[in-house]
Amino acid sequence: MLPDEGHHHSAFAAAVLDPERAVPEGVARANGRDPLEAFNVYRNNVVVSLAEALKSAFPVTSQLLGEGLQRALMADFARAHPPSSPIMSAYGAEFPHYLADHPATKARPFLADIARLERLKLDSYHAADAPVLDGSVLGRVPPEALAVGRLVPHPAMHLLSSAFPTASIFGLEQAAIAGQDVDAARSQINMATGEHALVTRPLFDVVVQPIALGAASFLRACGDGADFTGAVDAALEADPAFDLQQTLALALSSGSFSGFDPQLET
Repeated sequence: MLPDEGHHHSAFAAAVLDPERAVPEGVARANGRDPLEAFNVYRNNVVVSLAEALKSAFPVTSQLLGEGLQRALMADFARAHPPSSPIMSAYGAEFPHYLADHPATKARPFLADIARLERLKLDSYHAADAPVLDGSVLGRVPPEALAVGRLVPHPAMHLLSSAFPTASIFGLEQAAIAGQDVDAARSQINMATGEHALVTRPLFDVVVQPIALGAASFLRACGDGADFTGAVDAALEADPAFDLQQTLALALSSGSFSGFDPQLET
């Protein structure tokens, strides 16, 4: 790349995303006419394409925003946050934070957490492949080894704790997108109730499900590197009603772990 080539590309990209900027130097039409009109068409196409990419990545969030607000917010986001990588699956990582801070969503603060959950779902889908821990492996581990061993989280496993019933809302809106009648179920949701969501990829499809506080605390402690005993202690501290057997059954069936490290000295 020539010394001034990078500057030229940056100036061009900035002009594409800012309709107030002049047409960048070097842009012209073959017929010699003012290139502004044609460049504005190009500007619009770029922003629309980025907004459509966001809509595909956040379908439930888009539905909850409504078409008008969704189009406006995603276009504004695209102008302010152009892709930083050619890998488009990574685009939109900042969108949940953008929603949390935007004045237009202050009356519906749960939208940011819905977007966070959709981002985690996408991250789970694109996570590295890894084996899923077979529950029979744990059955063969001696109690003393289990106590000090470490459950290894699967790369596709993610957790979201929300002050809102995010996982329930997400599930209902997914059903609505699929054409199901969810009006009655929507009316039963208590927006004052927080939820913890588990995101996993047991086979080829990503699964999102609500889980109890104790289960979320156990899985989060495992993700932070705690040994089995430490993870159980963290779960019981968060929720004295923590059910270890139920949590292990859920975690193993959903592919939350990729292995078990006994961590015993030899």
